[in-house]
Amino acid sequence: MNKENIIILPWQECLSRSFGYFLVNLKTVFSIIILGVLIVGYEAVAGTPLFCSLTQTENCTATQGAYIGVVALTTLFSVYVMVAFARFIILKDTPRPFALRFGGREIKVLGYQLLIDVIPGVIFGQIIGIMAAHINIYQDVMSKQIFLLVLVAILIAMIMLSRLSLVLSAAAVDNENMTLKKSFEVTRGNSNKIFWGNIVITLPIIVLMTVLGFVSNIAADSLVLRLIFSGIFLILIFLNVAVKMSFNAHLYQYFVYFDNKRTEDAEARALDE
Repeated sequence: MNKENIIILPWQECLSRSFGYFLVNLKTVFSIIILGVLIVGYEAVAGTPLFCSLTQTENCTATQGAYIGVVALTTLFSVYVMVAFARFIILKDTPRPFALRFGGREIKVLGYQLLIDVIPGVIFGQIIGIMAAHINIYQDVMSKQIFLLVLVAILIAMIMLSRLSLVLSAAAVDNENMTLKKSFEVTRGNSNKIFWGNIVITLPIIVLMTVLGFVSNIAADSLVLRLIFSGIFLILIFLNVAVKMSFNAHLYQYFVYFDNKRTEDAEARALDE
């Protein structure tokens, strides 16, 4: 691909549109995520494992299996939120409240999410953890320098992986033409914009989640308060998924439009020649 054929993403405009669309359509977002609070019911039965993961309290009875269970439920429902909101943005497919759906479309999005986000994140986290433990034990300069280089390499890898993310929205709207290879190709020259855009757009909700983590310690002795805090935290998780998907869906629309236009222009030039 020639340099002049690179699609240039208007980063600030895309961020503004994505966050603005999320805010304007909060009612729709809540209609999508409303069923997610049912996971709080599982929290109550399982000993509030989500809450226990946020605080240091001796009053929690949640087991490791219960924690894995709530993480699995939250992950699966997050995929449903991703698909529903992406279809609303791209196809204007208004979701029906309480109409939970999980089928082949959601499974495909889940597979892509695991491939380009979750699995690399786990691997990178393990590498960082092992190297940090090594440095903590030996405290040698060489290890610290290598650790810094590894961190830079991991950051670069994560930035490059972000260019594959168009397949999430593509799978949500059943566009089989947008493959991993195609996503990587059309987003050339926009790696940093996509990666940092995903971080910037989630900052407001991440800040709220961090504050909630500190404040939630006051609820350690009350089951009712623990469930309320768990419910609020779950809502923030799903809102974070939705706002991030808003950015992804707008990226998808932008790159698909200009890629199609680029192809049409190339075909027109070929006919003229």
